[in-house]
Amino acid sequence: MNARLGHAKICQDCSDRLSGLANKILEYSVRYDSLRDKRAVFAFMYSRMTDDLAKYIAGDYMAFGDPEWVTGLASTFARRFLNAMDSIDTWLGEKDQATTLPAIYECVPKPWADVYQAIQGKKSYVLEDMIFSMMAHISYDLPLALLELNTESGKVGDIADYQKMNQVLAGNIDDIQKVVAHRYSRLLSFLDDFAGSYDEFLTNYGIRVARAVAWYNFDRISNPGSKADAIRSIESSTDAFVSSVRSPEAWWAKLALRIARLLIPERRRWPRLA
Repeated sequence: MNARLGHAKICQDCSDRLSGLANKILEYSVRYDSLRDKRAVFAFMYSRMTDDLAKYIAGDYMAFGDPEWVTGLASTFARRFLNAMDSIDTWLGEKDQATTLPAIYECVPKPWADVYQAIQGKKSYVLEDMIFSMMAHISYDLPLALLELNTESGKVGDIADYQKMNQVLAGNIDDIQKVVAHRYSRLLSFLDDFAGSYDEFLTNYGIRVARAVAWYNFDRISNPGSKADAIRSIESSTDAFVSSVRSPEAWWAKLALRIARLLIPERRRWPRLA
């Protein structure tokens, strides 16, 4: 009984830490909302997913064998996202009229620079803001977060806990998309249908598969013989994904996409801030 109570206390502490982390990410979203910065969309979505994990740990004390490792991974993972956002903000604050956009690659991780180039200005829909950012965060940040946590703690973590974490984070994705649609774009559900296979990335199955691939790439990075190739792969995968969405190989797909972008307005809305 004492062991169970001790585990419950650890879970509550972990839940509190994750709730604080969700609020921290939400602060970025609110700040970006005030600036009409499209990074707000993913930051808002990410804060909701982190809050879901916090509530799950608090509500089911026996869900994870090592809730501290789960919380450590979530925290390390989020820190990489926040650091990337800070690096973009720093670049934006320092650049002048003579600075060209490619200079962003000198101070921002390539996948996040690729995302920023893809969504800045009037180039993207809300759905693209979500899927491009999710791609960069899972395909690039997650393997490196696993490696960082493993290096610091010397503990890889239990694959069962990781899989359970994947299920929790992916389980409410449909509800989260509805909240994002209400906040930023009522057209999101329509674009959902139009996006076809690319939108599968933002499904329960798609997120679990992407996170499984991230574990595989973490394993590759951990191996000296495959590390260099793995790093090149995770650095280039976001740009390749954006290109496959924006410039599909089939001519008819390119034509359909061009017509759709002419006919479907961006229709982005911004929340009213207190």
